[in-house]
Amino acid sequence: ITDNHVVATEDFAIKAAAIASAGPTVGIVVRAPGAATGHQMALLLRVRALVRPPEAAFLASGDPALGAATQAPGLELPAGGPTAAEARGTYPAGRIGIVVQSFTEAETAVAGGADFLIAGPVFPSLADPGREGFGLDWLRHIAELGIPVVGCGGIGVDQIGSVRAAGAWGVAANLALWSALDPAR
Repeated sequence: ITDNHVVATEDFAIKAAAIASAGPTVGIVVRAPGAATGHQMALLLRVRALVRPPEAAFLASGDPALGAATQAPGLELPAGGPTAAEARGTYPAGRIGIVVQSFTEAETAVAGGADFLIAGPVFPSLADPGREGFGLDWLRHIAELGIPVVGCGGIGVDQIGSVRAAGAWGVAANLALWSALDPAR
């Protein structure tokens, strides 16, 4: 998952290409909160070009119209925003995930037609200082809703096994990947 800092770094494209080299097991969520639509479009198109050869995925964040315009195979929406069913009016193709931070939000997202959930923070995270993680039992409870769940927040290499054991389909990373000296590894 990117953020405004990540997309502004000199080596953003190099690191995106390195991460995408993992192929179909990777999806890069292009998130640039508050950025102008044109800038977000340029970032999405750049990442789309980088992920195509290894067949990694890229996901638009927040705006169904950007997801549709860039032919993103996935779209990430915030809890409390449009439901997946509502977003499909603008973004008819691709998978839609909702970011959730409570069990109630997760239930609402599932009822609203989400294809997957991004749930967290599972652990305390440097990306969200001062916030406690919800833990593995919380994540396990969300995974029981029956759709794929991607755990996020404070997940490093050492936590991946326990997050997957709690029922997560996958994990999301920001700092662990984008600040790594060798993000491909």
